[in-house]
Amino acid sequence: MNRSRASSFFSGTGMVWCYLGILLFAEVLAAGAYPAVSLAVHVALAVALLVHSAFSKESLGRLYAALSLAPLLRVVSLSIPALLADPVYQYAVVNIPLILASLVAARQLGYTWGEVGLNLRGFWVQIPVAALGPLLGWLERLVIQPTPLVASLEPSTLIWPVLSLILFTGFSEELLFRGLMQRAAIGALGPTQGICYVALVFGVLHLGWHSFPDVLFAVAIGLIFGWIVYRTGSILGVALAHGIANVFLFIVLPLLVR
Repeated sequence: MNRSRASSFFSGTGMVWCYLGILLFAEVLAAGAYPAVSLAVHVALAVALLVHSAFSKESLGRLYAALSLAPLLRVVSLSIPALLADPVYQYAVVNIPLILASLVAARQLGYTWGEVGLNLRGFWVQIPVAALGPLLGWLERLVIQPTPLVASLEPSTLIWPVLSLILFTGFSEELLFRGLMQRAAIGALGPTQGICYVALVFGVLHLGWHSFPDVLFAVAIGLIFGWIVYRTGSILGVALAHGIANVFLFIVLPLLVR
């Protein structure tokens, strides 16, 4: 009987939440004084998810495969050479592989790019969604106060940092979380649990800011963005809103306050 329950738990959705717990544990280690241990846990988690995906039914297998990109994202960020101190370049180094991995994973899991939100559906709805960016940046600024990424608001110094934030934080993260991962999570858990699950994963990965209110803020944004993508079928608006929010959070507002 116990073996039957254990087998059912391992092959059912219970392991989905266990993996989230392991990810949380690894992120707590990374946010603390144990980055090397965190790196090892993330590597082990990514391997476990990929192996488990190969032995699970189709819907759960897709979710495990998509979820494996979360610890791989952290492995890349923790492995960045210390000499690469400029965060603007760090975003590119971390997120270029993430974008490529998300696109390849989508194809391997049988999703078209349109199915992971790379389309113009509901275009006129996406415009007001994108316009939420400054407000979201201001709200998060109330929670955390990061140092500015640039020294001034001179146009010549803004082009690359702004493009980097929009492409390598807004687009890359929304492609992974609301595009690929949410698609897989809804297929395995249903719309409500799927959206909530991905929002929690998104929030856990914000533990590096050492701010529990910021984790809650990220979870709330994940829920809102997840619902928008579920209703519209496109990540266009949320990707722009996410990127613009980060432009205001890391560039505009810190310089205006200073």
